[in-house]
Amino acid sequence: GNLTTTGGNGNAPGAGGAAGSITLADAVTLNANVTLSAVGGTGGTPGAGGNIQLLGTVDGSAPGTRSLTLTAGSGDIMLAGTIGGTAALSHRHRQ
Repeated sequence: GNLTTTGGNGNAPGAGGAAGSITLADAVTLNANVTLSAVGGTGGTPGAGGNIQLLGTVDGSAPGTRSLTLTAGSGDIMLAGTIGGTAALSHRHRQ
C-alpha cells in the first residue's frame, strides 16, 4: 500500500511542520501501484519535506504492471538498489 508522512499545518502566518523520513532497507516487490510521500505541512512557511531512501532492489510482481511514485517535497530521494531489474515497473515518477 501507500505510505505517507506529512508535517502538521501551521496557522496562516505560522510555519508548517516537518515531514518524517521514509527508509525501506530491504528488497521490495510491488503487488500494486504504490506512492511514498514525505511532504512538509502548509503554513506561512512550508514545513520541510522528509527524505525517501530505497536501499534495496524494487521490482514489480509482474513485468510492466506496477508503478512507483516518490514525493519528497523539499527532501531528498535516494535510490541505492536496482529499480525494475528483475520485473520492470510500468512507471516511476519522482517529485
